[in-house]
Amino acid sequence: MILVVDSGSTKTDWFAIASTGEVLFSTQTLGLNPQVLSSEILTERIINNFELSQNREAITHLYFYGAGCGIKSPQQRIIKVFEKIFVNAELSVKEDTYAAVYATVKKIPLQLYVFWVRVQTAPILMETKSSSVLFRWDTF
Repeated sequence: MILVVDSGSTKTDWFAIASTGEVLFSTQTLGLNPQVLSSEILTERIINNFELSQNREAITHLYFYGAGCGIKSPQQRIIKVFEKIFVNAELSVKEDTYAAVYATVKKIPLQLYVFWVRVQTAPILMETKSSSVLFRWDTF
């Protein structure tokens, strides 16, 4: 299971995606800005979410795009939090603006293919609340 996460300081949008491209669940937590929050608060905000807590060991890849992750020390803080919670996941942590850029370019890294998952139905547009970026799920 892949988790793609778009986080600002006020709220965080989480999307769980199967290897087949099916969206398994989406959820929201309070913001996870490691520049302003302690490791304890970051951990609490994640583990208090039912879906994340129940599925934490099933996550194989976590792609986190968050406010405050452009500087090494806060980035390392949130990586340590994720390593303790999502024990089986490979982690990628980048500044939240990366997700906005990836959403607007034609050629994107394979890891972000999950934003453009092929679906059998009509195109789906999703607006993430923290960055107000529209991701089109049927681009490929």
